[in-house]
Amino acid sequence: KIERRPNSVYGFGGNRKLLLFAVGLAGGAICISLLVLTLWRTGLLVIDSRLLFGSAILRYASIWLFNFLLVGLFEEYSARGYLQYTLTRGLASLYQRAFKTRHSVALGFWTSAIILSILFGLGHGKNPGESPIGLLSSGLAAMVFCLSLWRTGSLWWAIGFHSSWDWGQSFLYGVANSGTVIKHNLLATHAAGKTILSGGTTGPEGSIFILAVLTLASLIIFFTLPRAQYGKTPEHST
Repeated sequence: KIERRPNSVYGFGGNRKLLLFAVGLAGGAICISLLVLTLWRTGLLVIDSRLLFGSAILRYASIWLFNFLLVGLFEEYSARGYLQYTLTRGLASLYQRAFKTRHSVALGFWTSAIILSILFGLGHGKNPGESPIGLLSSGLAAMVFCLSLWRTGSLWWAIGFHSSWDWGQSFLYGVANSGTVIKHNLLATHAAGKTILSGGTTGPEGSIFILAVLTLASLIIFFTLPRAQYGKTPEHST
C-alpha cells in the first residue's frame, strides 16, 4: 500500500494462477513420492505401520493440507514475494549504473535469489534433527522456487509444490520434514542405513538423493511451465 503497487508484481498476478497452483501441487506430490519410493525400495526407509483408519484419514488429511497450504503461501511470499522483488529492483539499478547492461534485471534477480535462498536454507538450522545436507537442500529448493518465479512471473507454482511436498512428507508418508515429525500422520516410518543416503533424523530432505529430485523439478519448470516476464510493471517496460 505504501509503495502503491498491486500484489501482482510480487508474484500473485497473471491469468493462470489456478493452473500453475494445480500443476505445482501435482509436481510436489509426484517428486516427494519418487524420493520416498526410492528410499523405501533401497531399504533406506522402513514403513512400520498405518496410524489412521476410517474417517480419521480424511479428517487429518484435510487439516494438514490446509495447514501446509498456509505454510507454502507464507514462506513463498515472505522469502520470494516482496523481498525478492524489492531487492531485485535495487540491485538491478546498481548493475545498470555500473555496467550499463540490458541484463540488469536478470542479474539483480539472481543475485537476490542467491542471497535469499542462502538465508532460507540457514533459517532451517534451528529445526530439531536438521543436518548439513538438509540445510543445503533447503537452500537449493529455494533456488528451484526462484527459477519457477523467474520462468512464470508467479509464485503460484512454488506455493502448490511447496504445500504438497510438505503434506506428502509430514502427513502421507510420516517421515521427518526438515527434522520435524508431526502428529496424526498416516504412516509410521523410520530411516535405516547411512544417514547421508537415508536422511536420518532430517528426513528425505537430508538424503543425497534429493539432488536428483530437485534436478527433476527444475526440468519440469523448464519444459512444462509457461513463460512470462518477471515483475512486469510500467517502470520496467520503458
